Amino acid sequence: MFEPAQGANVRYAEPRMSRWLPRDRGMATYLVGSLLAVASSTLPAVDWQVDTVTDTVDAVPGDGVCRDAAKHQCSLRAALIEANALPGTDRILLPAGIFQFTRPGLDDDASASGDLDIHEGVDIVGAGSALSIIDGMALDRMVEIHADDSGSVRIEGLTLRNGRDDRPLAAAESRGIGLEVHAGVQLFLFDVVIRDQHSRSLGSVLGIRNHGCIIGKALRVLDNRDPASPDGIAPTNRVGGIHTSGQFSCFDIEDFEFSGNDGRVTGALLVTDGGTVSLHRGLIAGNRSPQVSAVNLVGATTALLENVTLSENRGDTAALLSSAATWVPVQLIHCTVTRNIGLTGEPLFGGVAIAEGTAGATKIALTNTILAGNGPGRLGDDCNAVASELGGNIIGNRRCQLVNARADDQVGVDPGLGPLVHLGGFARAHTIGAAATDHAADAGCSREDQLQILRPIDGDGDGSKRCDIGAIEMPAKPRALQ
Repeated sequence: MFEPAQGANVRYAEPRMSRWLPRDRGMATYLVGSLLAVASSTLPAVDWQVDTVTDTVDAVPGDGVCRDAAKHQCSLRAALIEANALPGTDRILLPAGIFQFTRPGLDDDASASGDLDIHEGVDIVGAGSALSIIDGMALDRMVEIHADDSGSVRIEGLTLRNGRDDRPLAAAESRGIGLEVHAGVQLFLFDVVIRDQHSRSLGSVLGIRNHGCIIGKALRVLDNRDPASPDGIAPTNRVGGIHTSGQFSCFDIEDFEFSGNDGRVTGALLVTDGGTVSLHRGLIAGNRSPQVSAVNLVGATTALLENVTLSENRGDTAALLSSAATWVPVQLIHCTVTRNIGLTGEPLFGGVAIAEGTAGATKIALTNTILAGNGPGRLGDDCNAVASELGGNIIGNRRCQLVNARADDQVGVDPGLGPLVHLGGFARAHTIGAAATDHAADAGCSREDQLQILRPIDGDGDGSKRCDIGAIEMPAKPRALQ
């Protein structure tokens, strides 16, 4: 029999369903600051248990019963329509299955057709990203979270795939295909995959377009691209992965992978018009763009990348670009930036770059970071100029100017990186060689590495525990490759 969570107010389709999904997947472990208080104060008012994969609408919105007119079943779309009609933060529970859109319709903000529109606070909880799959069937965009009364929204344990919208946009417009988050919305993501979103519309953001505040853990944004540009050389969409913008926007993610995304301006992550970005323990790899392949920070207020690998991205400016006009403070702590190359030829810089005209600028600050093996680039392989914040860095090519170099920085040194492989963490990483092992600056040592291995470890076997340089911490005996 169906057993509700203790104290839950459950409304269900008739007949009553015998399956139920557990509520607690550990979201509270990563909510921070005031957002933690917000999340804890917005407990769900009603549970809607989805019991069909069919794409039907609710018979009587607002009557307190999730039930379609044909078979008296509670579909995902019907549950969302009912949740939008009632106040409070409701919870929609999805079983394992593939939930396909079958109701074509564009510009419908009531969820009656096309994409799923969220207007009230709601938790949408699946059985896991590999089990609960929402498939747009290329009929429309996937999910749009409006700013009216939505407040705090949580999406957990599901995959969004195969959204598409090729309609033209005006020059100043943009549109999110996988997930659109309006200003004022607080969104929590856990164990979510956004993949295989497509658009040929100039200005489209294929993965996530964010004007609100997103906090997430275990997020994958994968293989979003213009279907007419399989080589990534001439995509019409603006960004393949994520575009976050707005003075009060934020994008704070732990344990992530942004891979295989193509965009005309940026492959993986574009930041414009303010906002903060904080990325911890993840991989940005295999993204492509005629401009910035991986991370484009032209308008961030602050940006932090910690225990992040940027590898095998292809773009003709750099893998990571910071704008000179806004003087964005960018910190890379225990990152590995390597094997980023040009898309159509030699890029300006293979690794990281500051916008032109700023030779000697110091706003990209590195601590215990590997920046090596990128390019070759026309103006520089690894960078034009970066600063050493707390030291402990390896810069592979001497053409990259290291400002404020410290005694423990190594310039013109090979870090001995292995191939990009699975080593047991959330995403792939590179093993390191002797030059990076036990040579990090103690003052900048992170508590854990990209694989969530606690630092420091005695990696060279000399009996002294020291942190390693780069995204992962190597044991004395290398981990078996998976």
